[in-house]
Order: sequence, then structure tokens, then C-alpha cells
Amino acid sequence: PYTTLFRSPHDSVGDVYAMADLTCVPSRTTPTWEEQFGRVLVESLAHGVPVLATATGSIPWVVAQTGGAVLVAQRDPGALARAITERVLDRRGTALMGHEARPRALAAFSNPAVATSLVALLERVSAR
Repeated sequence: PYTTLFRSPHDSVGDVYAMADLTCVPSRTTPTWEEQFGRVLVESLAHGVPVLATATGSIPWVVAQTGGAVLVAQRDPGALARAITERVLDRRGTALMGHEARPRALAAFSNPAVATSLVALLERVSAR
């Protein structure tokens, strides 16, 4: 339970990722919804935790920007189970994948990186 007076629940996110070896994001597209960004992917990778996710919506784009993830087809529980097993059995490779993705995730999606991209976009648009 959350008891610290000056910490928000979001401040504890890093504590949770520090306990994780892998983040699994089995997202799936429905007739009315598709993964728009996958913030949990970026949070996980920014904390050095590799990701196992389904290749749907914007997830492949996020992975292309950062690396550090294994993608499997959506709606294929067998593939998901095999990929989880492979990551668990290759603990060293899994940890290395997260370690190597962290700087790329921060370079692409940290607050300063996003702010810089937004300023550049606004400058291009306002120059027209």
C-alpha cells in the first residue's frame, strides 16, 4: 500500500521495474481499438527491463526506435509461451537486451528528447 506522504504512486514505478526481469505486453487489436503507443514498453526499457510484446498497433514502431524487445504475433499464446520460456532460460541475454535498450529508449522518449522533437515540429509548422 501507498503510505509515503511525499511520493506519488507513479514515483514507485521504478521500484517495480527494479524487481522485474522482463515485461510482457500481450496487446491485441480489436475491431474498435489498436495499441496507440504502449507507454509501458518505454517505461520498462527506460528502466533497463527488456520487453516481450505482440506485434500490433504501434508496438513494432516503438521497438524499432529502441530495440530491447522480442515481438510475437498477437493471438498466438503458444508463441508467447515459447518466447517467455526462451527469455527466462537466457537470463544473461535477456538482461543484456534491456541494458542495451535503455540508452536508446531514453534518447528517443525521455522528457527532454520529446520536448526537443516537439519544439522542432512546432518550428517547422510555424515557418509555413
